Amino acid sequence: HPVAGSEYVRLAGTKDLFEIQAGNLALQKSDREDIRALARMIVDDHTRATETLKEATGKTLGFATLPTRVDTTHQAKLQQLQAAQGAEFDRLYLEMQKHGHQEALALHRAYATGGDNAALKVAAREFASTVQKHLEEVERISGTTSAPPPRG
Repeated sequence: HPVAGSEYVRLAGTKDLFEIQAGNLALQKSDREDIRALARMIVDDHTRATETLKEATGKTLGFATLPTRVDTTHQAKLQQLQAAQGAEFDRLYLEMQKHGHQEALALHRAYATGGDNAALKVAAREFASTVQKHLEEVERISGTTSAPPPRG
């Protein structure tokens, strides 16, 4: 059954925070240009999504505040990423992106169709199409296991 607006905001906001933090780790730690490009896109889009969520909730939901830190589940994933190096980091990052974006897609689609707040439903539809684009890119990159091309 459909999730309430306040719960949707909490879940979506947490996912955005995680994607931004994980993306920043990928920018620091990955040597693969395809992964770095993916991470840049994800950080930019999820930063924008957070702003959109803030606007939508500010206008319509006086009670819903966005989370300022990730939950324990996402914190554990960030610690795993922090500890990983090289190809292991890349593999883990892509795997987490795939699962995370599949979950996010289900969340946004469910809210877009069954949500209790009109402004948030519009935002959820927009987020769903962005997340779908990220997921396709993650799957495209995951299909390639080749070494990065030499730089320069």
